[in-house]
Amino acid sequence: MTIGKTRAELAQLANAALRDQAGCETAEIADVHALPNASGGRNWEIPNVLLGDSLISDIDRAVMSVHRQLGRKYHLLEQAKAFSSEVATGSREESASKIKLPR
Repeated sequence: MTIGKTRAELAQLANAALRDQAGCETAEIADVHALPNASGGRNWEIPNVLLGDSLISDIDRAVMSVHRQLGRKYHLLEQAKAFSSEVATGSREESASKIKLPR
């Protein structure tokens, strides 16, 4: 069973894991994307990495390793589920209060 995370949470976890890899201290993962037609498990990908001062060969190896490690633990929540869980925990309280519902 995997733990659901939002895109921002997964990107943060992936960045931390990537920077722990040898030669990838200055690399940065800009975002993670949902894979189309993936029903569960590894339903996300790392489409782009900013190299910084890192070598592409180091980045290539590290991204595959990070995705494999994190993909075993986490799955990407659907946008609607992610928003409702954040509202329930209060982490998006300010944004949620700005939503106007039809009357």
